[in-house]
Amino acid sequence: MKLLILSPQETLLDLDDLQKVRVTLADGGSIGIHSGHHPLLAETITGIIEYGREFFTDRVGVQEGILRVEGDQVIIYTSALTEEQLPVQREAPYQKGEEINILRKRLKEGNQG
Repeated sequence: MKLLILSPQETLLDLDDLQKVRVTLADGGSIGIHSGHHPLLAETITGIIEYGREFFTDRVGVQEGILRVEGDQVIIYTSALTEEQLPVQREAPYQKGEEINILRKRLKEGNQG
């Protein structure tokens, strides 16, 4: 399954070979999406998107937006990632705001391959 997080300006995240994605919807509930999920269009709130293979192993914070599930694609249209909720595995302390720059760098490096 493919996960795309898109803003009007750029692709924020582009991942393949996922088994599951969890998103919080505007009604306050969360939804787990697996390969073969029925088509869906829903509003999301600012919060954490969890994704992974066997377990929900990675997370990223996003602003409110629109979720679209079609085939084996999960697409989230949003304005931006959220700095406050970006979970970055820390090896050493970072300065405030540095997490978003690290994630953007990792995303950019991943999109070049």
